[in-house]
Amino acid sequence: MQIYYNLLNPSAGLAVPPGFRGYDFRQIINLAAARDMGVVVIRALAAGALGGAAARTGYAAPTIGGPAVPGSKYQADEARAKKLDFLVATDVASLPQVAVRFALMHPGVSMVLVWGFPTWSR
Repeated sequence: MQIYYNLLNPSAGLAVPPGFRGYDFRQIINLAAARDMGVVVIRALAAGALGGAAARTGYAAPTIGGPAVPGSKYQADEARAKKLDFLVATDVASLPQVAVRFALMHPGVSMVLVWGFPTWSR
């Protein structure tokens, strides 16, 4: 299964608290794993919001990499992602690396797809 799972919306793999504002995927990763299904995480970088400062000024814009989930807003995701910079420590080089590690830490995840645009000029 291809499943949306990231630091900003972890509901596909973790229980979320009451009042969680994002779309609730109801721990579907756990259901897939219980049925011996492979899980491919998509949107691990939340359409670029978790891509760090360089991604936020490049291709990751609402018109290109916008939200794929009802109720998700790129600007809100970007603001929330900026608050996660504290997760970058000595053994982690960047926020994107944190995001991919987070997804891979779930035992039900088989792989993480990370897709991006090359740098280009208009």
